Amino acid sequence: MRQRKLRSWLTVLGIIVGAAAVVSLFAVSQGMQYAIEDAFEQFGTNRIFVMPKGFQGPGAGVSEGLTIKDVEVLERMSDWKYVTPYYILSGTVDYGKETKSLMLYGMPTKDMVKRFEDFDIKMAQGRPIADGSTKEINVGSLIGDGVFSDPVKVRSKLDINGNSYTVAGVFESVGNEQDDSAIYIDIEEARALGGAPKGVTFIDLRVKDGVDVDRAADAAHKALKRARNNENFDVMTPEQITGQINMALGIIRIVLVGIASISLLVGGIGIANSMFTSVLERTRDIGVMKSIGARRRDIFVIFLIESTLVGTVGGVIGTSLGIGMAKLVELGAKGSSVPLLIKVTPGLLLLGILFSAFAGALSGIVPSLQAARMTPVEALRK
Repeated sequence: MRQRKLRSWLTVLGIIVGAAAVVSLFAVSQGMQYAIEDAFEQFGTNRIFVMPKGFQGPGAGVSEGLTIKDVEVLERMSDWKYVTPYYILSGTVDYGKETKSLMLYGMPTKDMVKRFEDFDIKMAQGRPIADGSTKEINVGSLIGDGVFSDPVKVRSKLDINGNSYTVAGVFESVGNEQDDSAIYIDIEEARALGGAPKGVTFIDLRVKDGVDVDRAADAAHKALKRARNNENFDVMTPEQITGQINMALGIIRIVLVGIASISLLVGGIGIANSMFTSVLERTRDIGVMKSIGARRRDIFVIFLIESTLVGTVGGVIGTSLGIGMAKLVELGAKGSSVPLLIKVTPGLLLLGILFSAFAGALSGIVPSLQAARMTPVEALRK
């Protein structure tokens, strides 16, 4: 290998690209899973979410599957600290000479303070909306400074769908663009803006201390089923939601790593080609080794170790490069609505290195067998 440095490094390059692709894509998909699990841990385990079947979250369209009546059914149960309905819609917001389309989060003003405390959301300026106020709003940090050319401050006036509202407070950043670019408003006012006077996008239930969450979720499901006479809704705990998300991410991860593995396969073909060339160039060396007593197994092992070493070196470099690429993606995702939390685990390191070493070993089997099967006379004659 020392005598053919350029060819060896070009061969290694194919494995580097393959390993980097596999590791970076695996790390990014796993990072999304870690970030989602971390976010739901912050929610706490004593929560239950009620949503229409097929609900895809803010921005995917507002469903009329839930109504005020569903909230009233749940409020009659004794399992909850509180029941918070949300109505979410997209609104046209005018400020100064600019117009933007922004998300509006409607919730009862009486619940706002405790909800913000739950999520450790603090005010950078001003205060939460006063209880019962329909013409006040709170805005995310990016609306305060970033979304519009002119900063939005306390007592600024914003027109939403043609109606004027006063900013009561501006939040500190919560770390993602979607929430930092949202407007928080009284739920009755949000319904009026959305033309759905009884609409509810989803319901957040906070379970009382000492109440079993799974039992409470089952009771809520039964109560709603009786009241609605249908099951076109979901009652889910954070664990169930993360389980479904992780299942989907697992499938995505397998597909992405499968696609990336194609580049590793190409790198393996490059190793095989290089090893065939190496066998031809070292035919006389093989003959000399066999004539002084080297066995077929010895020759086979020598060439197999060489191909495995090429794969391992490429794997080490490619894995390091892949982790670096994943970290850059994580850096770029900060402040966006796509959460990422890249963790460098022993399993991730072994994935890249062992996968590459295996590809190198597999690629070297046929050339190594070819070298091992040469007879001393045949090898020395060439």
